[in-house]
Amino acid sequence: MKDLGAQGAKKWWWLGAVGLAMLVGLGVGVGVGVGVGVKQRQAADARLLAAADAGEAVPVPHRLLGSRTVRVRPSIVVVGDGLTESAFSYKLGGWGSQLAGAYIRKADVINRGFGGYFTNWFKDYMLDSLFDVANPVMGILFLGTKDSQIQMAAGKAYTPPEQFGANLDAIITKGKAAGIKHWLLITPPPIYEPPGQQGPQPRTNANTKLYVDQIAALAAKHGALVLDIFSLWPQTAGWAEKYLNEDKLHLNAEGNARLFADVTAIIKDRLPEMDPSQMAWQFPPMTEIDKDNPGPAFASVARR
Repeated sequence: MKDLGAQGAKKWWWLGAVGLAMLVGLGVGVGVGVGVGVKQRQAADARLLAAADAGEAVPVPHRLLGSRTVRVRPSIVVVGDGLTESAFSYKLGGWGSQLAGAYIRKADVINRGFGGYFTNWFKDYMLDSLFDVANPVMGILFLGTKDSQIQMAAGKAYTPPEQFGANLDAIITKGKAAGIKHWLLITPPPIYEPPGQQGPQPRTNANTKLYVDQIAALAAKHGALVLDIFSLWPQTAGWAEKYLNEDKLHLNAEGNARLFADVTAIIKDRLPEMDPSQMAWQFPPMTEIDKDNPGPAFASVARR
């Protein structure tokens, strides 16, 4: 028999490893056909990935670059009412769409905003679907604007402050069970109360403050961050005209820009591991991939 030499031997070992990996991928198990064992499969996988990491031109099976070995992109779930649903409006430069842009190729920002919804509905009917995403690592809650309506305006859907707090607690607890470790709670924005306003109003700053206090208490309980725009925004002269649209409830383009800036600032300062400017891309940039031999670049990602 002809001597294969070192190069030939190397070629044959990775061909065998690829064949073994393919058999495993096709479902050939122990005692079936070739009798592939778990340890043999793991050893073959390790040799292929090690060779690819070393820069050798070995074909790495797609199975090794799939969800079982490649780091799953993290998800950031944003739960809220209409101020969150509209946050992804490109026409207004929505703060949510800007946030998603900041995390491109790093994390997926998922919109769970439902305009006009009370937190009772979230707790009673929606908990199982709020965090059903891949690899949820951070939750952003922006609730309270709807719930803080006075009882006369909310009718039977009225949510007392204590019940609002219990509802948020249930949402956070559900998110933690889904794997979320980091939380940012955004208070409802302040209420525009012009001088000389008369008659009962659906929302007041005095009443909204009760819901803001519930958010602060929950943040202390769960170790969450709080972005208190209720207190922060009035420090800017003419804040209502700057940040709110004509209904003086929803955010205009400048309000969306301000909220995006506030959200990213608190993340950068208090939660640096989620700072998008410090996070790596999920897959390598094009300049790091050899077009003639892309396997090593992607195999390196699979080992991270």
